[in-house]
Amino acid sequence: MSIKKQQSILCVIPTLGHGGAQKVLVNLAHQLSQHHSVNQKYSVSILTFRSNKDNFHTVNDIINLESLNIVDGNAVSFFTIFKAPLKLRRFIQNSNPDVILAFQDIANFPVLMATIGLNKKVVVSERQDTRFYSYAIIRKIIRFFLYPNAMKIVVQTTIVEKQLPNFLKPKIEIIPNQVDALDTKIANPLGDRRHIAIAVGRLEDQKNFDLLIEAATHLRAYRHRWQIDIYGEGSLRAKLQSEIESKNLLGFVTLKGAKNDIMTKLGEADLFLFPSKYEGFPNALGEAVASGLPSIAFKNVSGNTDLVHHHKNGILLKECERNPLDFSTSVQYLLDRPKLRAQFSQHCPKVIQPFSEQSIFHKWVKTLGLSL
Repeated sequence: MSIKKQQSILCVIPTLGHGGAQKVLVNLAHQLSQHHSVNQKYSVSILTFRSNKDNFHTVNDIINLESLNIVDGNAVSFFTIFKAPLKLRRFIQNSNPDVILAFQDIANFPVLMATIGLNKKVVVSERQDTRFYSYAIIRKIIRFFLYPNAMKIVVQTTIVEKQLPNFLKPKIEIIPNQVDALDTKIANPLGDRRHIAIAVGRLEDQKNFDLLIEAATHLRAYRHRWQIDIYGEGSLRAKLQSEIESKNLLGFVTLKGAKNDIMTKLGEADLFLFPSKYEGFPNALGEAVASGLPSIAFKNVSGNTDLVHHHKNGILLKECERNPLDFSTSVQYLLDRPKLRAQFSQHCPKVIQPFSEQSIFHKWVKTLGLSL
């Protein structure tokens, strides 16, 4: 009888607060902790920079959850990378993990600094479109010097891959997020019911919901047959609510807040609107496509072209069309064509197929140098 050897995997991320990167890492950590190959099993730890008492995401007891406690509240900024390396190095030396996986460059940079000379297998993962970071030039320089020390560099899309130097290409692996096809569509009789166009995301400038609200002013003729529901919370809530009121859109456009049952809300909707300016990989759009929703998004945003095939399951707008009139014209085009929306919905499972849980997890296992 063979004895299974245990390998330890340390996952490092700035916080486990609300966000797509956090959700992906927690899900991956759970999968890894439950994965056993023929002669191998894995112990998984998650290390954050902020106290874990206010975590948004719940971690199973089988995963060891630790914190460096080097930041307070939500104050995880770019300059955190200079606070972390010494404490990180001591933690890594004491815990002696076999593989280290870092998520987000604010974790990637200090992990690579902390492991210099330690002969550790380090995989770093970019979780955002690097063109839109603050201190983008400084970050670019740091990547140039530190990323050669990584065993692998994970990005989510080809758009982000192209932004990294050519000499790093042999180390790069493209691993998008998992998006499994879901049977969530709710059979709503057409009748006289109001149809629902839905948008999901944090109420921050990145998500560009002010464009959606302005576009709605061109869609007033639909206000008795359609409603536009925006799900999410953020610092711009008061500003966006004021815009809705000042443009006389109450009852047509509604801020619904953050919901835990968002998949149910997607299942009740007829159209997904995604005006975001930039993404790493758009989880909200992925969930919408998985729910069979035809979608409207922008072509130049990382991940959008992977999830929306133009005039197959949605509409992709050019960056020059990022204005209220062009956006509302595309919305109107789909509002007026229920048969086309149905065709787009039927194509969604084909789009989602490459992002299945099994396919993406196998890519992670291979990239981390583990056994299937």
